[in-house]
Amino acid sequence: MIAVAVIVLLICVLFFGLRRRLRQLPLPYYEGRHVVITGCDTGFGHMLAKELDARGLSVFAGCLTNNGEEELKKSCSRKLRTFPLDVSDPDSIKKALLYIKAQLPDDIGIWALVNNAGIAGSVGPVDWLTRRDYEVVMSVNLYGMIDMTNACLPLLRKEKGRVVNMTSICGRITLAPTPYCASKYAAEAYSPLSIIKSKTIQLWENNDGSFGGTLYYRMSHFPEGTYRSNLYNVSTPDQWEIIRHMPYDYTSVTHVGPFENAQDFKKPTVSSKYPGVYFGDHYNLSVIDIQNLRTLYRCKYDGYIISPPKEYRPVHCTFDLSLCGLVNDWTSSGDKWTEKKGPVSDRGPQTDHSNGAGKYMYLNSSDTLRTASLVSVREISPGPVCVSLYYYMDHNTTTLTISQKESTSGQTTTIKEIVGSEEVSSWTEVMFNTTVTTPWRIMIEGSSEEGEIAIDDVTVQYGDCPVYNKCGGQ
Repeated sequence: MIAVAVIVLLICVLFFGLRRRLRQLPLPYYEGRHVVITGCDTGFGHMLAKELDARGLSVFAGCLTNNGEEELKKSCSRKLRTFPLDVSDPDSIKKALLYIKAQLPDDIGIWALVNNAGIAGSVGPVDWLTRRDYEVVMSVNLYGMIDMTNACLPLLRKEKGRVVNMTSICGRITLAPTPYCASKYAAEAYSPLSIIKSKTIQLWENNDGSFGGTLYYRMSHFPEGTYRSNLYNVSTPDQWEIIRHMPYDYTSVTHVGPFENAQDFKKPTVSSKYPGVYFGDHYNLSVIDIQNLRTLYRCKYDGYIISPPKEYRPVHCTFDLSLCGLVNDWTSSGDKWTEKKGPVSDRGPQTDHSNGAGKYMYLNSSDTLRTASLVSVREISPGPVCVSLYYYMDHNTTTLTISQKESTSGQTTTIKEIVGSEEVSSWTEVMFNTTVTTPWRIMIEGSSEEGEIAIDDVTVQYGDCPVYNKCGGQ
């Protein structure tokens, strides 16, 4: 049995190795081969058209703009023919097909169709995107591909040709909640149907597993390294250089979660080098997101043009749930607040404030000054807010400082400072209004030399603090 298994394994290795090698062999000749490529204005389509023209193939290059056609004609031979093409428009496809048929010799078809045309479309959180955003992208990236393939099938059958559908890694892994990713997933699903529809059509599979073409030569003929497509090329290279030096943003709305594409959900695929940092759960643009957008799209600063939708309570933390929203400040090298439940000592809190059976945050010191800071994970939008929390401090050496922390610079501004007292040893509420003019995070710093500090039920809500009617002096 072992011998049989070894023989079968060797046969498989030889078969797949030989098939791979045959696919890498160059064509014996290019004369008389006609290739149709869509989306040749810029990017991969532009590069492929020039490459195949240089190798002697007859290329029909579809371009959306007159400028795209002119640029190709300047750098290619007279053998290359350009034509206007908008794959989202069925009439444009019909006119293009009539032009191609008129240029082809009698009884000659198309050796290959390369469906390269594509657009990026809108990018943003799912609830910001409309049906129209998806329809626009699908009309090019999916329906344009289908319509072009159907239109060219009769000509492809004449030459027993092949269809090459240019897709993307976004068709295998959703890197962002965009119509682009949805369209590429659909294109991946459609591509094998090109084989089913007509057995004379060959569709090759790339080395990375995505469908899209080889034309019997590998993409290694393009320059090595990544290629920056013009899909997002709105800004200049110097602006991208500015973006590259922006601080890393865990709170970005585009940041993936810790278990993105994980096969084992006990093992995160992405983790932070700072403990207690949460990411991948944000629905608002962060300060750095807005700065990046402003820089890349050269927006004039006239206040925050892009206003993220506000939550009623950007911070509401009882410390009873694992994803509270307040974490130990990862930029601080000081001590850390610890999570406690029930009594810690005779003079400290015996229960939490929320319900008597939950958790609270705790800091203790004995003859040594200890300082620890909590900071909110999510940003708080500019404007008036109400801050409230409950604290427990049993000594006059204990201090609780509530500050505003800038998201980008990390600078802090004190909003409220509370000094402990030996006369008060119970949970005490503090509530106050404050107004901040820039996006910020709340920071709660505890400092103790001999006593204990505990905090619970921290809330920041938009608007003014509620006014309670006091009756009988209460």
